[in-house]
Amino acid sequence: MSKAAVRKNQADLLNQQKKDRKDLFAQRRQLASGTGSINFGSLATNSGGGSGGGLLNVNIENPSNTNALIKTGDTMDGPLAFKPNSITISGGKLTMSTILLSTPTSWCIATGESSAADDLYYIITQNNGTDVGALFSGQLLILQAGVYNITLKHRGTSSSNIYIPSGSDLTLTGYTSGTSTGGEIAILMYDDQVVGGEWILVATSKPLGSGGGGVTNPVNVMLSLGGNQLQRVTALFLDGSGNNDHSIDGQTTGISYGVDAISDYHTFKVNSVEKFRVADSWIFLPSGVDMLIENENTIRPNNTTDRIGFHSRFWNDATRDAIGSQGTVEVPYSALTSWPTEANLNSYFGESSGSCGAVKNSTGSSGYKGRFYFKIGDGTADEGWYYVTAVEV
Repeated sequence: MSKAAVRKNQADLLNQQKKDRKDLFAQRRQLASGTGSINFGSLATNSGGGSGGGLLNVNIENPSNTNALIKTGDTMDGPLAFKPNSITISGGKLTMSTILLSTPTSWCIATGESSAADDLYYIITQNNGTDVGALFSGQLLILQAGVYNITLKHRGTSSSNIYIPSGSDLTLTGYTSGTSTGGEIAILMYDDQVVGGEWILVATSKPLGSGGGGVTNPVNVMLSLGGNQLQRVTALFLDGSGNNDHSIDGQTTGISYGVDAISDYHTFKVNSVEKFRVADSWIFLPSGVDMLIENENTIRPNNTTDRIGFHSRFWNDATRDAIGSQGTVEVPYSALTSWPTEANLNSYFGESSGSCGAVKNSTGSSGYKGRFYFKIGDGTADEGWYYVTAVEV
């Protein structure tokens, strides 16, 4: 055999030894990490490492292993994966590892107690005689709802150890295969540095509106803004039927309050008691509610200069401001060319007792062209219109 052939065989042998050594370390890393190669078709169990003792984890900080991960920071060539573990909540508590002193996984699929939706108040890693919230400060947990909704309760009881920065509970929707929805996830970290030994929510897959994370659309729970404002809202639809019938709508000329049907109306309440109602053809003030008009103002129909009922001091014509310094009472008035009939009076001034009005007859005799009419006697033999003849002053 030539020298060149010998050198080639030696080089091939060294390369094969390096490759075998690298493959061995890769398999040992898979065993230590808790996940096996997909070629093996099964998951491996990490029997070493961690603060609980056990076998040396040769894949972390091992000087003799050139492929070992460095604790102070390193880069992995392959993916980071966690073994899934299905866990049933018991008494509002989730225990990541139910086997004493076993190494917990960071991916837990939660099922509610009695196979139903459930509330989660407390998360522990394991129980070794006492509850252990986490094995490490900064430990991560990927919590996923199985087929039932799981609600993470923000400090729900004095013994709870779940902290949600928003201050509101978070419901993870269970997976529904028929609609391919749900299976929502929350990522939590054990924080014993800031919030005092609690699992703090870091992120969630829960949709916000039509796509983000945090709140479902539609919002079916009480939504608290925490003192913040709603900004740039075009319209608020307040109808519970889902037809958007009633709304508060911002317009260029102001704000429009709308109800959809003629039979609907606006009700204004103070301290849960109705004080004012606006309908299609009327405005209603309940008993005990007074209508107040500021001094020197008049109720007028349809923006005309006509006045209705009582008039206090001010007159539309500036030349008459001095009239009524003590207040003025005005009644309905009609100018005719003849004295009115009973039918005319019912039409002009109303038909109930107490109705009244002033009438001018331009063809009446000089000095006697005015009468004051009033009605009395509803339902009696005396029912009818009466008048007092006015003499010009």
